[in-house]
Amino acid sequence: MSPRKLSLFFTFAFLLSGISCTKEEDPISINVTDFAVTIAENPTLGQVLGTVAVTTNRGTLTYSVEPSETLSGAFAINATTGQLTVGSIGFYDFETRTSIAGKVKVTNGSVSKLINVTITLTDVVEVVVNISNFTATIAENPTQGQLLGTVTSSTNLGGLTFSMISEGTSPIAVNSVGELTVATPSYFNYELRTTVQATVRATNGNVSKDATVIITLTDVTETVQKRLDDGETPYQIYTKDNTLLNQIYGKTFAGGKIGSLTTTGTTGKGNCLILYIDMEYSGNQSASNTVANNLETGGYSDWRLLTESEAITVCATQGAVPNLFPFAYFWTSTGCGGICYKAYYFSNSSCGSGGEPSSNGHHLVAGRVYDDPNN
Repeated sequence: MSPRKLSLFFTFAFLLSGISCTKEEDPISINVTDFAVTIAENPTLGQVLGTVAVTTNRGTLTYSVEPSETLSGAFAINATTGQLTVGSIGFYDFETRTSIAGKVKVTNGSVSKLINVTITLTDVVEVVVNISNFTATIAENPTQGQLLGTVTSSTNLGGLTFSMISEGTSPIAVNSVGELTVATPSYFNYELRTTVQATVRATNGNVSKDATVIITLTDVTETVQKRLDDGETPYQIYTKDNTLLNQIYGKTFAGGKIGSLTTTGTTGKGNCLILYIDMEYSGNQSASNTVANNLETGGYSDWRLLTESEAITVCATQGAVPNLFPFAYFWTSTGCGGICYKAYYFSNSSCGSGGEPSSNGHHLVAGRVYDDPNN
């Protein structure tokens, strides 16, 4: 090859080499367009907002939210597709803000650009429910269905429904127009509680508001028997006013009759009330003791024969015991040696005890002791 041709060959090769090197080293370019969208307030979590518009001359793009320029968690972006979605829905409340602004970073290798993101919110008419706490004062012992009043409530759209919120049986009922009535009269007992409290809920669609209902009770003079029938225990009545002991004595409660207050401590419980029940049962001491121990009545299973000391207290506290028992001997649980047990005699003029062979037949009074309201 001639020197001229050889020179031309090398020149051409050099030029080709230069062209090839220039194409491989072209700088990465990213072209972006700011993102803007308008949506209604209160979107759902993860709702799609759109996809950012980005191009690049080569390579792979990745996307991320620029945290320093964006409300934390307001929106999220798919790292590979650039799709934007709703993050924390709490930010999308038109009454708090009308737009959300932030930035997204798009990266290709060592090159990155920021994209402005603007989400404009439009207002949506939302359901608003208002309800006020309710208070009233009534006399105790109301009747079933007695009107207590009507809750004050309102809503801007449609109508309201009402319900009582309670873990168990609600003492108060509410109807479709918000009228409150007595549902369970036994709750409205001044001797058990001076206020009755409940919660009423007003609902419109999926929006609800609760209000507290407080009914204050005033006392009404009642007989002791009425108070017992309403669920007050003998001990509660006595501890509130021990002058009522004479009235408690002989009244019926939990399947039996109420005896006297004992201060002897013979029951091991100190001051207490003895509740007893006349079984009108005749048998020997052993059989009577078994019957008493196995007795289940009035919701209690811990009945037993009275001790002699307890029988004395029942009788002695009130003197004679007219109209409570027939004139007869009743077995006690107190032994007197061998096969002897004490039997106690109640009458309308006297009372006393004596030893009896356990094989004799006498009547039975089963008893149990109350020393606190829950016993």
